[in-house]
Parts: sequence; C-alpha cells; structure tokens
Amino acid sequence: MQISQKYGLIYVITKLGLLFVYDLETAAAVYRNRISPDPIFLTAESSASGGFYAINRRGQVLHATVNDATIVPFVSSQLNNLELAVNLAKRANLPGAENLVVQRFQELFAQTKYKEAAELAAESPQGLLRTPDTVAKFQSVPVQAGQTPPLLQYFGTLLTRGKLNAYESLELSRLVVNQNKKNLLENWLAEDKLECSEELGDLVKTVDNDLALKIYIKARATPKVVAAFAERREFDKILIYSKQVGYTPDYLFLLQTILRTDPQVIYWLSYFGLGPAQWGNPNGIKCVKETLPVLNYTKPLDLNHDMRMYDLVAKVAKNMKNVPVSLIDITRMSDYRKDAHTSLYSIRQGKLLTPEQKADPQKYADCIHWCLPGVPDVWNQILYTRILSKSSPPSTHPSLPPQ
Repeated sequence: MQISQKYGLIYVITKLGLLFVYDLETAAAVYRNRISPDPIFLTAESSASGGFYAINRRGQVLHATVNDATIVPFVSSQLNNLELAVNLAKRANLPGAENLVVQRFQELFAQTKYKEAAELAAESPQGLLRTPDTVAKFQSVPVQAGQTPPLLQYFGTLLTRGKLNAYESLELSRLVVNQNKKNLLENWLAEDKLECSEELGDLVKTVDNDLALKIYIKARATPKVVAAFAERREFDKILIYSKQVGYTPDYLFLLQTILRTDPQVIYWLSYFGLGPAQWGNPNGIKCVKETLPVLNYTKPLDLNHDMRMYDLVAKVAKNMKNVPVSLIDITRMSDYRKDAHTSLYSIRQGKLLTPEQKADPQKYADCIHWCLPGVPDVWNQILYTRILSKSSPPSTHPSLPPQ
C-alpha cells in the first residue's frame, strides 16, 4: 500500500498485480485494474509524480500515477461523484472541474454561505475563481451590523491559504489604506502575502513613500524606482540600481522633473557615484566623519560620474536660442571636498535627523547636499567673476609710451 500526498489517494497493490485506488479522506473507491500479469513483490512511493513504483517477478520496474487531464472528468462522469471530483481538483490543482466549481460557488453564494463560498474560491483549481468578478461579487453583498463583511472574510481566507494575486493585493490594500492601517500592509509585505505591482506602489505612495519604493523595487517597476530615488535626492542610488537591472534612465525627463520641484538640484547632479572606496577609505560609511578634503592630487579622482547627465545639460544649454546660457563645470573641483557635505546634520522631510536615524548612517547620511558656508560659496564666486568678466566695458586706460 502506498499513499499519495499529492493527490490524497491510497494505492493498494496486491501480489497478484491488481491495483485498487481509494480516496484518502472518504475511503471512496476511485479505480481498479490489473497492472501486471506477474506477481508484485515490492512497491515504493514516487513523491515527485504522486504515484508509485513496483517491481514484479520478472524484474520489471513499473511506474504508475494519476492522469491529471482525465481523473476529474472520470470521477464526475463515470463514478457520478461530483463532490469527490471537486475535492480532487482543489486538492491537486487539477483541470476538468471548472463547471462544477463555478456551479457549487454560485449555490453557496445563493444560500448566503459566504464563508464556505470564500473557502471554495480560495481553493479553486488553477485559480479559477481568483478573479475580479469574484471580488466584485463579495463587494456587492450588503454588510450586516455586527458581522464581518463577506469581502473581508474572503480576503482573510486567501491570506490563510497563501499569497494574493496582483488584483486581490490591490483591492485589499485599498481597504487598508482607507482605514489608515498601514501596519497591516507592512506585515503582509514582510510575510510575502501580497503580489507587488506598479499600481499597488502608486496606491501606497499616497500614505508612505518609503513603503511604496519597496513595492516598486519588488514589482520591478524600474521607472518608478528611479523617479522615487530622484524625489528623495538619492541620486547615487539611481546609477547603482540602473546598472543592476540593466536600465537606461530617461535623463532628460528626469532632469525636467527634478528641476520643476527644486531648481537648485542641478548643483548635486554631479555626485551620482560618490563613495568612500573612490578616495581610498574602503571601510568608511559614505561621507560620515570625513574631516579633510582628498589630498592626493597626483592621480585623477574617479568617482564614477555618469557623464551622460553632464552631456545632456551641456546640449540643452547650447541649444537654448532665446536665452543664451553658459555652462561652468565645477564638478572636478568639487569632487575633492568629501568633507563638505551635510552628512548626519542634514534635514529630512523638513526635520533634523533623529538620534535613531543618525545611528543608521548608511541609510540617512546625506552626501549630496553641501554645508553652508562652504563649497557653494566658491561656486558663487566663480559665477560672479564670470558675470563681471562678460559685462565689464573695454579698458579705456591709455597705453604707456615706449621706454
């Protein structure tokens, strides 16, 4: 005798080569036939196929298992056991019971047995009932005072069974966001109960930008991830992430978007690749506790700048017809000032960093913005000099007579 965990069936194999198949839950007879004309003297489970191996007196190794495509129609039509057919289909995720499952679901719903209907939908073979129509059907049921809404019963049943699909995740999250229960979303995401999608990220972004970014990353919504990093001014992460996923950002759109929200951000775009390894401090954490500039001027300082952004700015400036623009490159001179950033003394969302945030410099240290007074003052002096040099009238001093 062998038991199939996959199908929930019992295989009884006699020495005379006869096979009897029974349902494990109900002991109902499912099938019988001779599988060998010679005596069987040894059997073993085949867990991968849900069947079994047998060896007969001739030394033949036999393998028997269920035919996934025909077992459910056989039980429903030949045995006329509709309940067993549905249970087999649910148990092993088998085809062939679609009409039976839908019919049974409609019967339970008509009888207002919403809990049983939810369980059937959650276990429906091949996700047959895991559809927007089923969600809409539960949504349409009037909520009785003092009772759990049928829609929540359905989602609760799904959560106990495993992971929600993209549509279910979105609709459940919509309920949670409307009730301001963000902690439930965090727990479900940590338990991998929700399927992340760009739409889910857009919904969650209305209440939590950090959580939305995590969803975008898991959903591989790459443009939204890049845009989120840009909004957070974490420009150094844009290139790192883009290289990891093989994505080329739309720098022109990104530049236009950033400049609309903060025109001064152009000062910081040169610092995409900033990191302590580039200036000889591999054990450092970003720019934290850096008190001196880079002092080694004997070799070029390579900070992995993405020069596509620089080239884009230069191209836009050159092609501006109505307003002539001159581009002053202060990138290289600023590269050496690793000590001049706000680091852990920055402002995040309008507030100084908390002690807890300061204890996590890898996440919260700001190595893009500059301290004031500081490097930007030098930029301003260069710009001021450039303006004066372009606006000063020609010299009127007479030339000196020859000596």
